[in-house]
Amino acid sequence: MFFCLYMAYIRFVGLIDDLMIRKMSVKDIVRYQTPDKARDNIEKILKVINQKEIDVQKVQVTDIDFSMATMQFLDFSECELRNVVLPDDGKYLLIDKNLNEIADCVSEEIDNSWYNPVSKSWALSCVSLVRKKSSVAVICWRDFKLYEDEEFADRLMELFRTAKEKMD
Repeated sequence: MFFCLYMAYIRFVGLIDDLMIRKMSVKDIVRYQTPDKARDNIEKILKVINQKEIDVQKVQVTDIDFSMATMQFLDFSECELRNVVLPDDGKYLLIDKNLNEIADCVSEEIDNSWYNPVSKSWALSCVSLVRKKSSVAVICWRDFKLYEDEEFADRLMELFRTAKEKMD
């Protein structure tokens, strides 16, 4: 888990498992420090990041390259993503707008076309987890594969891709 205000110009290589980016807060910084030490640390952080305050609405994640990474369980729920490069293997999908509408469309398609009740339940659980990711999500094929198998993951990825194309 990263606590930050701004993340830019980073290239990830290899396996990324359970990456969570959270916004930094003054409360987290000063938790186990004396008031003088806390003030000094906050001043140093503000100087380095060239900002006026630490508590921000969303973490700015800009120009991040995941093209050489394998990923699962990513959480960018407190972030604003710009210029994020995902691997070009069809196993990932960036949804940066209309996430709830896309999730609704996928849920409806699952309700209408999946007949195996166990598989249908798993698929709807996956959609529910995606929906919890706020307004931005990187959908990872590996997250879905853990529920059943490759065919299940492929089918869910295709539903998300199709729904996203309809919304764009």
